[in-house]
Amino acid sequence: MTAAGIVGPRELEIPAEPGVRLRARLALPDAVSGIVVFAQATGACDDALAGALARSGLGTLRLSLAPPDDDDAEPRRIARQDRADVELLARRLMSARAWIGAADATLPVGYVGEGVGAAAALVAAARRPDGVRAIVSHSGRPDLAGTELARVHAATLLVVAGADRELAARNERALERLLAHAQLEVVEDATRRFVEPGILDRVATISARWLAQALQPEVAVEPHAPM
Repeated sequence: MTAAGIVGPRELEIPAEPGVRLRARLALPDAVSGIVVFAQATGACDDALAGALARSGLGTLRLSLAPPDDDDAEPRRIARQDRADVELLARRLMSARAWIGAADATLPVGYVGEGVGAAAALVAAARRPDGVRAIVSHSGRPDLAGTELARVHAATLLVVAGADRELAARNERALERLLAHAQLEVVEDATRRFVEPGILDRVATISARWLAQALQPEVAVEPHAPM
């Protein structure tokens, strides 16, 4: 399976800042129409979404934003979710985007992030508006993107669990600051990890539909009126 210079599925390492290489898994369907980068891929929700994206003709690059030699310490530090970590993850996400562009500049790209990874995806998109068309945040902290939210051009879907009222409120406030086409999807009867029966598939379907639609060439980004 190929898309110009990209070949998959395979495990690989992507160069980031000097001396750092990031582990990733690339998978492409037979007729790939775009690639979705998973920031800090974490588990079951990613598995379900990757399958749904493949059925929509989209490839996935599942990225570990911690380098291989720092897999123990760095994820624990990143879990504290401060601005410095958002900056670090955003730079590494941009490195992955540059790697895709060098291999095939024609493929549209989307980002998926959870927690602080969602903030990193938004910051990366704000700093390279032409590099990404769509973002999906799963139980994310888009508020940690700060003033960069207003610079995001990519169509953005914020998915949160109905049971997590505090996180839902943070996402609502972030939505008000996004000027791009954006939507908040509150999944009722779900907790933060979406582990309830049937919820993972529902979240994957919602997310895949958003990404597939936004990565089509004819989709335009429209302003979002603040709530």
